Amino acid sequence: MSTKKLTIELFVSSHCPHCTQALELLTTAVKHGGISELKIINLNTLSNTNAYPHIRSVPFIQIGDFEFPGELKKTELDGWMLAQKEGNFASYYFASLFLAGQFNQAEHLIKRKPDYWLNIIKLAQNTTTKMQVRIGITALFESLSNEFIKTIQVDEMISSLIEATNTSNHAIRVDLVYLLSLIYSTVKSDKNTHSALNNFINTTANDPSDEIKEIIEDVLS
Repeated sequence: MSTKKLTIELFVSSHCPHCTQALELLTTAVKHGGISELKIINLNTLSNTNAYPHIRSVPFIQIGDFEFPGELKKTELDGWMLAQKEGNFASYYFASLFLAGQFNQAEHLIKRKPDYWLNIIKLAQNTTTKMQVRIGITALFESLSNEFIKTIQVDEMISSLIEATNTSNHAIRVDLVYLLSLIYSTVKSDKNTHSALNNFINTTANDPSDEIKEIIEDVLS
Protein backbone atom coordinates (compact mmCIF):
# COMPACT_ATOMS: atom_id res chain seq x y z
CA MET A 1 0.00 0.00 0.00
CA SER A 2 1.13 3.53 -0.76
CA THR A 3 0.36 6.50 1.50
CA LYS A 4 1.30 8.96 -1.24
CA LYS A 5 -1.73 10.69 -2.76
CA LEU A 6 -2.18 11.79 -6.35
CA THR A 7 -0.95 15.15 -7.59
CA ILE A 8 -3.01 16.23 -10.59
CA GLU A 9 -2.87 18.96 -13.23
CA LEU A 10 -6.22 19.76 -14.84
CA PHE A 11 -6.23 21.72 -18.09
CA VAL A 12 -9.47 23.49 -18.97
CA SER A 13 -10.78 26.24 -21.22
CA SER A 14 -13.40 28.90 -20.58
CA HIS A 15 -16.11 27.34 -22.78
CA CYS A 16 -15.49 23.62 -22.24
CA PRO A 17 -18.75 21.64 -21.65
CA HIS A 18 -17.11 18.78 -19.73
CA CYS A 19 -14.58 20.78 -17.70
CA THR A 20 -17.05 21.70 -14.95
CA GLN A 21 -17.74 18.04 -14.15
CA ALA A 22 -14.02 17.22 -14.09
CA LEU A 23 -13.36 20.19 -11.82
CA GLU A 24 -16.15 19.21 -9.42
CA LEU A 25 -15.02 15.58 -9.21
CA LEU A 26 -11.40 16.51 -8.60
CA THR A 27 -12.06 19.24 -6.03
CA THR A 28 -14.35 16.86 -4.13
CA ALA A 29 -11.55 14.27 -4.13
CA VAL A 30 -9.17 16.90 -2.75
CA LYS A 31 -11.61 17.72 0.06
CA HIS A 32 -11.95 14.03 0.94
CA GLY A 33 -8.21 13.41 0.87
CA GLY A 34 -8.02 11.19 -2.20
CA ILE A 35 -5.90 13.78 -4.02
CA SER A 36 -3.15 15.73 -2.29
CA GLU A 37 -2.75 18.55 -4.81
CA LEU A 38 -4.77 19.87 -7.74
CA LYS A 39 -3.39 22.45 -10.14
CA ILE A 40 -5.84 24.01 -12.60
CA ILE A 41 -4.62 25.63 -15.81
CA ASN A 42 -7.03 27.58 -18.02
CA LEU A 43 -5.48 27.47 -21.47
CA ASN A 44 -7.41 30.59 -22.52
CA THR A 45 -5.48 32.69 -20.01
CA LEU A 46 -2.01 31.73 -21.20
CA SER A 47 0.01 34.28 -23.16
CA ASN A 48 1.90 31.45 -24.88
CA THR A 49 -0.74 29.40 -26.68
CA ASN A 50 1.86 26.81 -27.68
CA ALA A 51 3.00 26.10 -24.12
CA TYR A 52 1.32 22.67 -24.15
CA PRO A 53 1.42 21.41 -27.75
CA HIS A 54 0.42 17.86 -26.73
CA ILE A 55 -2.99 19.05 -25.50
CA ARG A 56 -5.52 19.04 -28.32
CA SER A 57 -8.75 19.03 -26.35
CA VAL A 58 -10.01 19.72 -22.84
CA PRO A 59 -10.52 18.64 -20.17
CA PHE A 60 -7.02 17.17 -20.12
CA ILE A 61 -5.52 15.64 -17.00
CA GLN A 62 -1.82 15.10 -16.35
CA ILE A 63 -0.63 12.88 -13.50
CA GLY A 64 3.15 12.80 -13.64
CA ASP A 65 4.07 11.06 -16.90
CA PHE A 66 0.52 9.90 -17.46
CA GLU A 67 -2.04 11.67 -19.65
CA PHE A 68 -5.83 11.40 -19.56
CA PRO A 69 -7.61 13.39 -22.28
CA GLY A 70 -11.36 13.75 -22.46
CA GLU A 71 -14.35 13.63 -20.15
CA LEU A 72 -13.67 12.45 -16.59
CA LYS A 73 -16.08 10.03 -14.90
CA LYS A 74 -16.26 9.26 -11.19
CA THR A 75 -15.59 5.55 -11.76
CA GLU A 76 -12.39 6.45 -13.60
CA LEU A 77 -11.23 8.78 -10.82
CA ASP A 78 -12.05 6.14 -8.20
CA GLY A 79 -9.91 3.67 -10.16
CA TRP A 80 -6.97 6.09 -10.17
CA MET A 81 -7.17 6.68 -6.43
CA LEU A 82 -7.45 2.96 -5.65
CA ALA A 83 -4.50 2.13 -7.93
CA GLN A 84 -2.43 4.85 -6.26
CA LYS A 85 -3.38 3.55 -2.82
CA GLU A 86 -2.33 0.01 -3.82
CA GLY A 87 0.95 1.29 -5.27
CA ASN A 88 0.35 0.13 -8.83
CA PHE A 89 -0.74 3.29 -10.63
CA ALA A 90 1.68 2.87 -13.56
CA SER A 91 0.53 -0.69 -14.22
CA TYR A 92 -3.08 0.46 -13.99
CA TYR A 93 -2.39 3.19 -16.53
CA PHE A 94 -0.84 0.84 -19.08
CA ALA A 95 -3.69 -1.64 -18.63
CA SER A 96 -6.14 1.20 -19.29
CA LEU A 97 -4.32 2.13 -22.50
CA PHE A 98 -4.37 -1.44 -23.80
CA LEU A 99 -8.05 -1.85 -22.94
CA ALA A 100 -8.80 1.37 -24.82
CA GLY A 101 -6.82 0.17 -27.85
CA GLN A 102 -4.24 2.95 -27.40
CA PHE A 103 -1.17 0.82 -28.13
CA ASN A 104 0.76 3.64 -29.80
CA GLN A 105 0.45 5.81 -26.71
CA ALA A 106 1.75 2.98 -24.52
CA GLU A 107 4.66 2.34 -26.89
CA HIS A 108 5.53 6.05 -27.01
CA LEU A 109 5.62 6.31 -23.21
CA ILE A 110 7.77 3.18 -22.83
CA LYS A 111 10.27 4.51 -25.35
CA ARG A 112 10.36 7.85 -23.55
CA LYS A 113 10.47 6.36 -20.05
CA PRO A 114 11.96 2.83 -20.31
CA ASP A 115 11.87 2.23 -16.55
CA TYR A 116 8.16 1.49 -16.87
CA TRP A 117 9.04 -1.90 -18.37
CA LEU A 118 8.97 -3.31 -14.85
CA ASN A 119 5.33 -2.26 -14.52
CA ILE A 120 4.56 -4.01 -17.80
CA ILE A 121 6.14 -7.18 -16.42
CA LYS A 122 4.02 -6.90 -13.26
CA LEU A 123 0.95 -6.82 -15.48
CA ALA A 124 2.16 -9.85 -17.43
CA GLN A 125 2.57 -11.96 -14.28
CA ASN A 126 -0.69 -10.87 -12.64
CA THR A 127 -3.36 -13.57 -12.79
CA THR A 128 -6.15 -10.96 -12.98
CA THR A 129 -4.77 -9.19 -16.08
CA LYS A 130 -7.33 -9.27 -18.88
CA MET A 131 -6.67 -10.96 -22.22
CA GLN A 132 -6.81 -7.69 -24.18
CA VAL A 133 -4.09 -6.30 -21.92
CA ARG A 134 -1.98 -9.43 -22.41
CA ILE A 135 -2.29 -9.04 -26.17
CA GLY A 136 -1.10 -5.44 -25.84
CA ILE A 137 1.88 -6.52 -23.72
CA THR A 138 2.88 -9.13 -26.30
CA ALA A 139 2.58 -6.55 -29.09
CA LEU A 140 4.79 -4.20 -27.09
CA PHE A 141 7.50 -6.84 -26.76
CA GLU A 142 7.16 -7.73 -30.44
CA SER A 143 7.87 -4.10 -31.30
CA LEU A 144 11.25 -4.24 -29.56
CA SER A 145 14.23 -3.34 -31.69
CA ASN A 146 17.87 -4.05 -30.95
CA GLU A 147 18.59 -0.31 -30.86
CA PHE A 148 15.87 0.25 -28.27
CA ILE A 149 17.07 -2.71 -26.19
CA LYS A 150 20.41 -0.94 -25.84
CA THR A 151 18.71 2.03 -24.16
CA ILE A 152 17.07 0.08 -21.34
CA GLN A 153 18.15 -1.94 -18.33
CA VAL A 154 17.56 -5.15 -20.24
CA ASP A 155 19.39 -7.36 -17.73
CA GLU A 156 16.97 -6.22 -15.03
CA MET A 157 14.05 -6.90 -17.36
CA ILE A 158 15.37 -10.39 -18.16
CA SER A 159 15.97 -11.20 -14.49
CA SER A 160 12.46 -10.06 -13.55
CA LEU A 161 10.87 -12.15 -16.29
CA ILE A 162 12.93 -15.25 -15.49
CA GLU A 163 12.02 -14.96 -11.81
CA ALA A 164 8.36 -14.54 -12.73
CA THR A 165 8.39 -17.82 -14.72
CA ASN A 166 8.51 -19.67 -11.38
CA THR A 167 4.76 -19.17 -11.15
CA SER A 168 2.53 -22.22 -10.72
CA ASN A 169 0.06 -20.74 -13.24
CA HIS A 170 0.83 -22.58 -16.48
CA ALA A 171 -0.85 -20.09 -18.85
CA ILE A 172 1.04 -17.16 -17.37
CA ARG A 173 4.29 -19.12 -17.46
CA VAL A 174 3.78 -19.80 -21.17
CA ASP A 175 3.21 -16.08 -21.77
CA LEU A 176 6.34 -15.11 -19.83
CA VAL A 177 8.51 -17.64 -21.65
CA TYR A 178 7.20 -16.27 -24.94
CA LEU A 179 8.14 -12.73 -23.89
CA LEU A 180 11.63 -13.93 -23.02
CA SER A 181 11.87 -15.63 -26.40
CA LEU A 182 11.03 -12.31 -28.08
CA ILE A 183 13.86 -10.60 -26.22
CA TYR A 184 16.19 -13.46 -27.15
CA SER A 185 15.25 -13.13 -30.82
CA THR A 186 16.10 -9.44 -30.65
CA VAL A 187 19.48 -9.75 -28.94
CA LYS A 188 20.80 -13.16 -30.01
CA SER A 189 22.80 -11.71 -32.91
CA ASP A 190 24.61 -9.41 -30.49
CA LYS A 191 27.96 -10.84 -29.43
CA ASN A 192 27.25 -9.51 -25.94
CA THR A 193 24.11 -11.62 -25.59
CA HIS A 194 23.08 -11.86 -21.96
CA SER A 195 24.24 -15.07 -20.26
CA ALA A 196 21.22 -15.37 -17.96
CA LEU A 197 18.90 -15.32 -20.96
CA ASN A 198 21.06 -17.80 -22.87
CA ASN A 199 21.06 -20.16 -19.92
CA PHE A 200 17.31 -19.86 -19.47
CA ILE A 201 16.56 -20.56 -23.14
CA ASN A 202 18.88 -23.57 -23.26
CA THR A 203 17.57 -25.01 -19.99
CA THR A 204 13.93 -24.47 -20.91
CA ALA A 205 14.40 -26.39 -24.16
CA ASN A 206 13.86 -29.50 -22.03
CA ASP A 207 10.76 -28.18 -20.28
CA PRO A 208 8.02 -30.78 -19.65
CA SER A 209 5.43 -28.48 -21.23
CA ASP A 210 4.97 -29.08 -24.96
CA GLU A 211 3.80 -25.47 -25.42
CA ILE A 212 6.96 -24.09 -23.86
CA LYS A 213 9.22 -26.50 -25.72
CA GLU A 214 7.63 -25.37 -28.98
CA ILE A 215 8.32 -21.71 -28.15
CA ILE A 216 11.97 -22.49 -27.44
CA GLU A 217 12.34 -24.65 -30.55
CA ASP A 218 11.00 -21.80 -32.68
CA VAL A 219 13.40 -19.24 -31.22
CA LEU A 220 16.40 -21.56 -31.55
CA SER A 221 15.65 -22.59 -35.12
